[in-house]
Amino acid sequence: MLFLYSSVNVYAQDPQTTLSVSGILGTDGWYKSSVTVDFLVESFGSAPASLVYKIDNQDARTVQYARSTLLPVNGSFETFSTGIPSGWGVSDSAYTFPSLVLFHSGNRSVGLVSYPQTASFTYLSNKQSPTLVTEGETIDVSAWAMQYISQDSLAYFEVHGLDGTKTYDQVLGFSNYVAEQNQQWSQFTSSVVVPSGVQYVYLAMGVYSSSSSISYWDDVRILTQDSKKQSIAIPLTSEGQTQLTYYSIDDLGRQEQPKQEIIKKDSKTPNPPSSIVTSEGACVGCFDSKITVSDLESGLLVSNAQYRYYSKQSGLLWSDWQPVLSAIIFDSGLEAYDGVTQPVTISTGEISYGDPSQGPFRVQFSVGDVAGAFTKSPVFGLFNPWVNVGDSPVYSSGPVSIYEPSDQTLLTLGSVISSDAINAFPSTGTRVENYQHTMSNASSLVDIIPGYGLLASNAAPCPSTLPHTNGTCVYASDLTVSSSTISHEYVSVPHSSVIIVKGDLTITDNIPDVASVATVFIVEGDVSVSGAVTQISGLFIVGGTFSSDINETATQPLMVYGSVVSISGVSLSRDLGIVGANSNETTPAEVFVWQPKYLFDDHIISSLRGEKASYVWREVE
Repeated sequence: MLFLYSSVNVYAQDPQTTLSVSGILGTDGWYKSSVTVDFLVESFGSAPASLVYKIDNQDARTVQYARSTLLPVNGSFETFSTGIPSGWGVSDSAYTFPSLVLFHSGNRSVGLVSYPQTASFTYLSNKQSPTLVTEGETIDVSAWAMQYISQDSLAYFEVHGLDGTKTYDQVLGFSNYVAEQNQQWSQFTSSVVVPSGVQYVYLAMGVYSSSSSISYWDDVRILTQDSKKQSIAIPLTSEGQTQLTYYSIDDLGRQEQPKQEIIKKDSKTPNPPSSIVTSEGACVGCFDSKITVSDLESGLLVSNAQYRYYSKQSGLLWSDWQPVLSAIIFDSGLEAYDGVTQPVTISTGEISYGDPSQGPFRVQFSVGDVAGAFTKSPVFGLFNPWVNVGDSPVYSSGPVSIYEPSDQTLLTLGSVISSDAINAFPSTGTRVENYQHTMSNASSLVDIIPGYGLLASNAAPCPSTLPHTNGTCVYASDLTVSSSTISHEYVSVPHSSVIIVKGDLTITDNIPDVASVATVFIVEGDVSVSGAVTQISGLFIVGGTFSSDINETATQPLMVYGSVVSISGVSLSRDLGIVGANSNETTPAEVFVWQPKYLFDDHIISSLRGEKASYVWREVE
């Protein structure tokens, strides 16, 4: 026997699973993005069947690996043709038959009857249906057999390699062998590395003997790298530190020992603060601002917390970013540390913003977490201007803004007065909310007043002063409302009028509110109110933008007795400062007071609708 051979039994090994994590790795081992866990399993003499994993103390979950096609073809010998397994052939001095009584798996095995004339290897082979392989890969081969042989016989299999033309044949390896009669199923295995030039492998399974014998073969497997290795990708949705326990099971039921991995994920930035607390310092114009922020996953990186502030003092505007004065664990008085997951109050310390009358004053914070993510707070204003809308709606298809700063930083306030974002400086925090209303998609005056074209063409020219009679009139170009255009009759004679302005409307003096006077201003351009004006009365329907303080000089609030409907936007730009009787701390910069008379004025409604006004009254419980 020149070829006695026993291969290393890789089939006694359990499957082995390795884990890799994909995501953006921040600092200290924390992932700061979405995370996917990739499990790669390799089995030995078997195919991967399933992955079992558990997240922290949750119930274990089982996921099936993708199954490769079992090789070789008809390796369990379930189909036969004229006594020979389909896809297989038999050597000289031998024949095969299906056995329905003896089998290792499935429903049958193949019986091989050998009757050599001299000592030789008689075998069953799948050379006609070889398995495609790749150069350099390791192939695991397995078969089960039960043999009735004499003492001078050996049962085993050979692994053969073929070139691309399937003409060059070489033996690549042998399985372990059995040299005695065995009426129990035994496993035969071999593991070979595919050499250069080999593209296919096949098996020859049988008995080396000089005498007759019978052997039964079943459950043959040729396991390529593709069938021995599988992977599963699972997204990790939980935040914070997660303990992952996992193991794989192969299709022979073998299970590896459970493994554990700690994965740290913090894909969220620190929770941005929604409010600020500001207190006056020891000097005039000095303020200390504090916010409370938290990060529940990797914890705050308080050592890098910063702030900057905005002031017109010495033309500074925005300062450079600088470290906060203190970081204290909320309601504890204890100094915060990097990695703290409790809420932390950070403070600017006392800042000298300068002359209190030269606002606005603003401050902004920046803080990161241990994972490496940073967040910036909203830009907070100290005693910022605010608006009182009350029951008087202000409609706009564009944005409604409250004091937009010169550097175009938008601070936002939620209100029910716009279908677009509402930009403002609330002292308590910031919100952006969008609201839909019947004029949300209006792009022209015709969308608001369907009969506007006919109304404007039929209107008579307006007098030099504001009209004081019922009717509709038109100014062909820009109009400035001043003390000279508001006559005594306008405020003393009861009337209802619709005034059309083909250009812009500029208001430089008060338009008094008189109960017996109702005026609708339909302006194709912009409406600009001077900072010296403290009250205007009317229903303003504006094709452009409505601005409450065109020159930013207002020191008094603006009372609007009526309402504003604007296509392009509303700029409530008054800022009353932080000192004096009328300051942002106590007084709204704009006040809108609804006037029900515009709902029940027959002349105005008929003019705007193009038909006589009609009302349907209904009792409502």
